[in-house]
Amino acid sequence: MNIAPKALMLLWNKLVGGDYMGYASDYFAIRDEIRNLIDTDVDPALSDIQEIIFGEKLRVGELKFPCIFIVPGKSGNEDMEMPNEQQFVHPFSLVIVLKNQEIETGLNHLIAKAGRLFDLFMKEKRDLNGKCLYVTVRHIDPGYGQDEQSKAILHWCEVYMEVTVLI
Repeated sequence: MNIAPKALMLLWNKLVGGDYMGYASDYFAIRDEIRNLIDTDVDPALSDIQEIIFGEKLRVGELKFPCIFIVPGKSGNEDMEMPNEQQFVHPFSLVIVLKNQEIETGLNHLIAKAGRLFDLFMKEKRDLNGKCLYVTVRHIDPGYGQDEQSKAILHWCEVYMEVTVLI
């Protein structure tokens, strides 16, 4: 994907008083677009997601599985190889959580969902429908464990991505 024309267009809009709405407005637009893209995806891997959670505190017993937590990270540009004062990175961890008593089956479902998120954000909607310059998925980290009280086996996977915007 060649991002140079889009970068020039976004920079031009900034210089002539264009689209930059401010940190909070950009951030909320990005968060809402991530949630919307997951919620409206028709791929079978994500179509069964019961909840998309941002910032709410819930007990595990109250969750509807499978679910995805959108967890914000530390925004900035200091981690970029060549920092550019015009670019800013908003990191998000998309944490998929599901229940399955069969470890291998649960991990297979988990990897299918994580893979779909990768494809959605790295291949199909890399600019979040115009909300950012580009998205980069940095890592996918699956795991599982047993809830001591209910004895249910929970599977989780972090899909860590960085959303780069021009300011």
